[in-house]
Amino acid sequence: AAAAQLIKEAGYSKEKPVKATFIIAQGGTGQMLSLPMNEYIQSSFKEIGVDVEFKVVELEALYTHWRKGAKDPINAGITANNIAYVTSDPLYAIIRFFDSRQVAPVGVNWGYYSNPKVDALIDEAKTTFDPVKQDQLMAQVHQTVVDDAVLVWVVHDTNPHALSPKVKDFVQAQHWFQDLTTIGMQ
Repeated sequence: AAAAQLIKEAGYSKEKPVKATFIIAQGGTGQMLSLPMNEYIQSSFKEIGVDVEFKVVELEALYTHWRKGAKDPINAGITANNIAYVTSDPLYAIIRFFDSRQVAPVGVNWGYYSNPKVDALIDEAKTTFDPVKQDQLMAQVHQTVVDDAVLVWVVHDTNPHALSPKVKDFVQAQHWFQDLTTIGMQ
């Protein structure tokens, strides 16, 4: 409801939608449910007055667009990207995305987000040796970027699975590839 209200306040509606183009991958590592997920996003945005079109590319091409940043000519006409990426530690999960000094070609702050509070918290976290304090600082960064609505977090689709009690011998893969040949049913 809040998103629809913001769209309305900006002068748009279902009848007069704002246009957007998202660059997405057809699939690939880290993009296990890419097309169905993006079609759902497209449908959801349409309900509030945002008409999303897709520029569908191969995964490595998407990475190239992402690493170049929104201002690069390669991204002319692209409003947003939908990309899955490893978030194994604060550098990958937060700093490279939200530090204003991490724009292309240094990092992957694709949209050139800049918030002095975020930069200061990141600087403090990088010079603090207390892991508890680092976690607190990174939590503040996270909360700030959520409050600023920098990204729309959609899904964490790494290794999604659901199992019936009848499934036997399932061992969760430690990487992207799940071998289904070892699974049995009883």
